[in-house]
Amino acid sequence: MSEYCFDTKTATILDSLLQVVQDLQHRFVKFEQQMEKIIVMQSTVNLLAEKVNYVEKHLECAMNRSNEIEGSIENIGHVMHKVVDRCKENILNITSLETAVVQHKDHSEKLDSKLRNMEDDAIELKWRSMKTNLIFTGIQFHPEENTEDKLNSFIKQKLKIDKRVNFVCVHRFGKRGHRGNRPILAKFVSIKDKEIVLKNGYKLKETQFGVKEQFPKEIEQQRKPLYPVAKQARKGKRKVRMVRDKLYIDGDLYKPNTEGVGNKM
Repeated sequence: MSEYCFDTKTATILDSLLQVVQDLQHRFVKFEQQMEKIIVMQSTVNLLAEKVNYVEKHLECAMNRSNEIEGSIENIGHVMHKVVDRCKENILNITSLETAVVQHKDHSEKLDSKLRNMEDDAIELKWRSMKTNLIFTGIQFHPEENTEDKLNSFIKQKLKIDKRVNFVCVHRFGKRGHRGNRPILAKFVSIKDKEIVLKNGYKLKETQFGVKEQFPKEIEQQRKPLYPVAKQARKGKRKVRMVRDKLYIDGDLYKPNTEGVGNKM
């Protein structure tokens, strides 16, 4: 029998101790495994903590930025309120100005209308003052002439009117013509005599002489474009009559703003 031979009781104790040791070893291995997991988890937690800290810092920055933006928005809101109030004030001012402009325009139009009426009245008065006037051209000038007698002689000789015509006044005026003779302006006492002389003016055709009615400058400017039309109509044997600034062809009023001769209203 070996010297190391144990009794049964001792062997049992040793087996129990061995099992305890093995169990402790197994638990220790499991503990190490758990510790490794804990270490891994701790690392994960640390990483998460770092991320949380990072997020918290950025969130804090974002909150600060948000507060700044809110403050800016609030300031912008105040500015916008001021702008809106100023716009409303400007709108009221513009409305007032527009009203004033309309009133001024109406007043100006009324003044323009009154001015045009006054101008028309002035032209009418000038025309009425010239209604018995005729202008004679081409009559020879002499320094010692009696213009009224000379004109009466001219009427008798050239227009074949025997009666002596009475005048309010007779005088030369204006610039000298190409023959050195200034026109003669005659104001008749009788409008009937004036019409008789004017009616016989056709007898001066193809001579150096002429006779025509006197009109204010404004009316004469309106008559000027009608003269060529009247001349053309006469060539066509049409009946032509001019009354102030109106041209009548065959009894119909001619419209200067249309083409052709003898256009009707």
